[in-house]
Amino acid sequence: MTELSTAALFATLSLWALAPQASAGSAAPWGATHPDGGDLEAILPLGSELVRLVREIRLADGRSEELLVEPLAALALEDPSDLFRLLESRTVPPYEEDDAFQRMSIFQEALILSAFRQLPADLVRETIAARLEERPDKSRRSTAVRVLGSVGVAQDIDGLLSLAKTPFDPEPDARMEEALRSAIAEILGRDAEAFAWLDENWRRLPDGLLRPVIQAVGDAGDPLALEFLAQIVVWRPELDDLAMSQVRRVGASLSVEVNFEVARHLRPFLDPDDRRRCQNAALALAELGDVWSIPTLIELLEHEERGTSSNALWALREVTGMQYSPKPDVWVRWRDNEIKWFDLEARKHFERLRSHDEARVARAIRLLSGHPLFRHEIAREVEEVLFHPRESLRLLAVRSLGDLGSPVVIAGLVQVLNDRSENVRDAAWDALRDLTGKDLPLDAELWFLEVVERYGLN
Repeated sequence: MTELSTAALFATLSLWALAPQASAGSAAPWGATHPDGGDLEAILPLGSELVRLVREIRLADGRSEELLVEPLAALALEDPSDLFRLLESRTVPPYEEDDAFQRMSIFQEALILSAFRQLPADLVRETIAARLEERPDKSRRSTAVRVLGSVGVAQDIDGLLSLAKTPFDPEPDARMEEALRSAIAEILGRDAEAFAWLDENWRRLPDGLLRPVIQAVGDAGDPLALEFLAQIVVWRPELDDLAMSQVRRVGASLSVEVNFEVARHLRPFLDPDDRRRCQNAALALAELGDVWSIPTLIELLEHEERGTSSNALWALREVTGMQYSPKPDVWVRWRDNEIKWFDLEARKHFERLRSHDEARVARAIRLLSGHPLFRHEIAREVEEVLFHPRESLRLLAVRSLGDLGSPVVIAGLVQVLNDRSENVRDAAWDALRDLTGKDLPLDAELWFLEVVERYGLN
């Protein structure tokens, strides 16, 4: 954002704190011609090319979004104000004399926002500032929030919050909450710095805005939000259920350390006396793959409340990869056997991974892969075989690490995308897509930037 556009937008915002807002009854006569369209006919007369394009969107006839959006963006490049007016009114005026006003569809709204995304961000911010200076009522501010979200970055979040809540509108209405949630989610998807902004600034968010922001984090679906959600769980008990439900939506971090730290804050909620929180915590901890929750989850299998015991069983199966019955003694026996094996047997198999006998190395990999309770520890040891001189062992290691499902080897697998063997490269690519849920092309540099660097896995 340039200094000029920043100054223009925030100067407008600051005016609201100094001057009373017009009431709904004293607002400009925006509905003089149509309940929603108002003076759109005067601004966009019959035969307007912009009106024609927007009306045609409703009858897309199989054309791609790109073909529909590009003409809109080209028309708006000189002055996006008319596009803003259309979006605010949610109404499309007539193109020909016999046409009726058209209620704007969700698809039309979405493509108008897509057109804004193709415009220079500072031009869009200047348009928002100009429209707000003319009349900063709630309807226009909610439209401004949506439009700013279409081009915004982390630095714009303060502006979004100022638009959503003013001294004269202490509580956002449903339309504003929806606009804010959508805008924040879009910015989180565009700019990773927005997650850092949330971590540092969430405590100063007004109560009425925190809930849609938490929901936006879930909509964005990025595990970079986990630490923010953990803070909400700890410090805002009235919102802990909402925050825990978003953990399942954003998914586990690719950093084992982050997952452990977030899970540490959630484990105390596995309290059978608090049924609702207990059930939500079990699902969230399962998403994080938290093996430290296993003893408590086994105890919850005998809980009299069916929802609690069912969630505990589901969580155990998710965390361990085992599909045992809901009998606690079966799970206890399995866990005890796994711990005993790891304490007494694992080390010798780790040593065999470094053997000069290739058959011995292969047997060790296969045996170790059958113990998912210690998948992180095992994955770190098997990772060394990714760089073995023998292609068949590198290939076996890659596939076994993909099956183990531990993200601790992601950085190593990214290096293997440059392996001299096409088979090994392809297997590493498959494993990375399974481990991360990302469908990036087979490009080591891109994987490094989008995954290793983005999530701090160096």
